[in-house]
Amino acid sequence: MKKIEVVLSDYNPNWVIIFNMIRPTYTLKKEPFIQKVITQAKNEGYEKN
Repeated sequence: MKKIEVVLSDYNPNWVIIFNMIRPTYTLKKEPFIQKVITQAKNEGYEKN
């Protein structure tokens, strides 16, 4: 399974979201940042299952 780890450095460098096929195993309540990571992941070739 593909996994992507992204640090949201523009918000808080200590917060990391690990995506597994764009399904976060840990989520933040800040939806715009979730969307930003999903967009970045898609740009890197990860597709939603």
